[in-house]
Amino acid sequence: MMKRMRTVAERPGAEPLERRLASVVRVEMYLAGAAMAIGMLLHLLSRGRGSGGSASVFGLRLLYGDGAAWASLGIMGLLAIPATFILYSVLYFTRRREYGFAAAAVAVLLLMIAGAFSGLD
Repeated sequence: MMKRMRTVAERPGAEPLERRLASVVRVEMYLAGAAMAIGMLLHLLSRGRGSGGSASVFGLRLLYGDGAAWASLGIMGLLAIPATFILYSVLYFTRRREYGFAAAAVAVLLLMIAGAFSGLD
């Protein structure tokens, strides 16, 4: 019988940062997956009759049960995981007064934000 592999959070010598980050990422992935599943279910229930426009998460289309908007919300949640990871690292290093690591994490976060906005029209 194969032994189940331990996750980073379950490892005996895991650092508190690793355990907390693993928990945060796990919850974020579950929420994003749930949003995408809701979007797919709503799309199937509407028998494929979409709104015909682009899938905007902003506005009230989520409240009206637009499946494409819910799926887009889930995808945006998945795309936010790396930024959440870096932001949590900044907070962790600042709390531990390791300002060099915190500054490096802030620089990475700013580069990620600049990269995201540079692709917008």
